[in-house]
Amino acid sequence: MVADFWGAKINQQQFVNSISQKYAHKTLMATVQEQGFNVEEEEVLEDGTVRVVVGRWV
Repeated sequence: MVADFWGAKINQQQFVNSISQKYAHKTLMATVQEQGFNVEEEEVLEDGTVRVVVGRWV
């Protein structure tokens, strides 16, 4: 990603971390479906970590 943060009143690292986390979540969800898993549980912890539990019947 290329961005110009000049004059922006946001923390650059927090912004990049937020985008990275959202991208990782979308990638995980696509992979979960692609490989035949189901999302059993999903929660956002106090520190912002996203916890995802997946399962599959075999």
